[in-house]
Order: sequence, then C-alpha cells, then structure tokens
Amino acid sequence: MLAIFGLFLILGFFSCQSEDNDLIPIEDELLTGEYHVNAKIDGIQKDFPFTFCGKFEDEGNFSLLVGGTSGQGDSPEPALTIVLEKGGDILVGNYTVNSNELSAEYVSAVGEDSFYASSVVLPKDFSLKITAINEKKIRGTFQGTFKNGNGQTLTLTEGSFFLPITIR
Repeated sequence: MLAIFGLFLILGFFSCQSEDNDLIPIEDELLTGEYHVNAKIDGIQKDFPFTFCGKFEDEGNFSLLVGGTSGQGDSPEPALTIVLEKGGDILVGNYTVNSNELSAEYVSAVGEDSFYASSVVLPKDFSLKITAINEKKIRGTFQGTFKNGNGQTLTLTEGSFFLPITIR
C-alpha cells in the first residue's frame, strides 16, 4: 500500500511540473529590457511609444491584446492592434490568421482609407510568434500584409514587442 502511495506521489510531482514548462520564469533574461512595440511599415521604421497589453480568460478561452499608438488623445494615429483568441492558455508558439485565432489592425491616419486589417477574411497574411511569456510580461515578433477597404496594401516587417501584461 505504501509503495502504491509513493508511486502516485512521484507521478503527481512530475505531472505537475510539466504543466508549467511553456511559461517562462519571471526572472528569465528573455523577459528583461525596455518595453516597446515597433515595426517597419512599408520599409519605414515606426515606433509606438504608447503601448498596451492585456490577457483575459473566460471559461477556458483566452484572449491576448497587444498594441501601441504614436500619440495620445483624439488622434493617436498611427496605431497597431493585434488580437489573439484561443481555447486554452496562450503560450510560447507561432500563430497565424489562417487559424481563425489571430487578427490585426493598423490605422495610419484619420480617414476612411486609413484603416488596414489582416484577418481570416483578408489578406490572410499575418503571423505572431510569442517567444516568452509569464504572468507579468510577454515578448514576441510579428509580420504580415494589411489591406484597406479600397484594396490598397501595406507590408509590416520586423515587428517586435516586449510588454508588461497590465490589463487582466
């Protein structure tokens, strides 16, 4: 009887440890440095100094919101927003708009033609890679193509973010 209890104790210990392997420890060097959101938009480097990041959970479904703007107030454009929604926790990994989990928006200025999107509908060319995440911080990269209502496209490359998860 004692041997069976010991076996369950050992199995329980190892199974509990393996569940946390996809979360990076808080002190990991991947989760240090200056917070930022930046990317090249049609080849021009753009920094988004006013950033935001939220991670939400509702009955086992998780949402991640990452983004930034260039300004504050009535006209914060340009602005970038990335939304990831999935069943189960958000972990280190690659995500694409083809999976129905990811969408992104870019607003270049005020006006009807300034809203660009990349989603499962159009143009299906956006990816997000989460390279590190824990309960307090997240780091990753992103890239893709956006399209506005008139069919004009813009290309986003070398996207990078490192943010505190402040909205829960």
